[in-house]
Amino acid sequence: MTLAVPGIANSLGANKSLAVNPPPNVTSVTPNNGATNWPVTNPITFNFNQDMNTGIIVAQGANGACSGTVWVSIDNFTTCLGGTMAFPTLSSATFTPSNPFCVEGNYPIRVRLLTAIQSAYGVPLPLPYDALHGFTTQQALMKTAITIGTDVRALAVSCNTLFVGGNFTQVSGALARNNLVAIDLVTGFPLNAGFTPPAFGTNSNVNSLAINGNELIVGGAFTNAGSGGSPYLAAFNIVTGAKSGWAPAPNAVVSAVAVNAGTIYAGGGFTMVNGGTSRSKAAAFATGSNVPNAWDPSVTGAGSVGTIVISGSTAILGGTFTGGTVGSNARNYLAAVDASTGAGGAYSSWCSAGAGAPVNTIVASGGNVYFGGSFNGACGITFYNFGAVSVSTGGAVGFANGSLTGANNTVYGLFADTPGATLYVGGMFNTSADAFINTTRNYMGSTNLTGSTSNAWHPNFNGSVMAIAKAGTSVFAGGSFSTVNGGTAANRLAIIDASTGILRP
Repeated sequence: MTLAVPGIANSLGANKSLAVNPPPNVTSVTPNNGATNWPVTNPITFNFNQDMNTGIIVAQGANGACSGTVWVSIDNFTTCLGGTMAFPTLSSATFTPSNPFCVEGNYPIRVRLLTAIQSAYGVPLPLPYDALHGFTTQQALMKTAITIGTDVRALAVSCNTLFVGGNFTQVSGALARNNLVAIDLVTGFPLNAGFTPPAFGTNSNVNSLAINGNELIVGGAFTNAGSGGSPYLAAFNIVTGAKSGWAPAPNAVVSAVAVNAGTIYAGGGFTMVNGGTSRSKAAAFATGSNVPNAWDPSVTGAGSVGTIVISGSTAILGGTFTGGTVGSNARNYLAAVDASTGAGGAYSSWCSAGAGAPVNTIVASGGNVYFGGSFNGACGITFYNFGAVSVSTGGAVGFANGSLTGANNTVYGLFADTPGATLYVGGMFNTSADAFINTTRNYMGSTNLTGSTSNAWHPNFNGSVMAIAKAGTSVFAGGSFSTVNGGTAANRLAIIDASTGILRP
């Protein structure tokens, strides 16, 4: 809009006018493109060169097809993030996503402000603002230790929360936590509201954890979870900490849980679930259902199932089971079955030799299955306490084996970081010059995904590492240790830099 000012027309020229309401412009957006260590609690902020009509600066409320006048996308506007707008001033606006940004995340954010946005005088943006504002978020923090208890046995990460399970009753700050604690990775401290005993926790040790959508699946030796009930297998909401009504009630200890496409797999020493349905040492459930589905490997013989991983249509089981069958095939310590039916069939030749001793941990990545335990051979290959075979065939994949490979003592925890081409290994190995791939590594080390190269990464714990998880450049370790880096206190729980092996403050 322009205004002709009487009395000065001749000095401006007969056809000149004075502009008094220029169009608005975006002066800055934060985070800047390429920003690093961005706090996850900070919103995306838009600053304008003048006061705006805030009523038409609108973002959509939920993730989905782009709508509104403010678009924020991580897939180049195929879809947009839902969130809320706020206005600290009339010339600035903030967007907070409905689903928070996660620590150690890399977000290729694009933002678009449409020309429907107007100044307080009704003048629209002259052009859409469209730019890349990709950023990486802050490092995860850990300021929590287990102060009363013997060990950490299981870890699971969900965005900004690290869930920790094991055998303990107190954490830093003299806070009561019964075998289960949720740690805020933004602050490093335990979550309180909703995540305190007795509503959140168990009455005996937690052996395994898995994330299933908005639920934390918990397996262990407990007979009560939360305020009561749900023996050996339970679920808690990952946002509120509330225990769900899910209680499939195995009749004995659960040592392994895994989740795939809404199906929850459990392994242990049980023989029945749901008050009387026969399931020998392994069972599977649809989310929210106490009734087991058709999956029934029927593990017979001595021992129990201690670890399960699902890769495509295949379920791989490890444990102390021996002298019996898995999916109708004779197997010791390591086996594969169909992930839907649990039957043997096509898996009758998969690693028919099994393992020579118990398998404690299994992970799958890139078509391979990695397993660790206390064996000196598996699938007919000389693997020392950890190795790898093909998910589809159970055959060799070129993973290092034979003399001066593997570890010199039991392996309890593995994590396969495919983007980083790194296998993290934790266990009891220590002290000697050949403790880990012919090098000295105390209780934890890392190698490439072929198991052939031990790098300089050496956190140097003083006790066993039993569980490993990772987020970005942070490696989480849990176990029975009390120090790391040769003497720095870290009671049962630590966060280690993936590049240096140094404990994060």
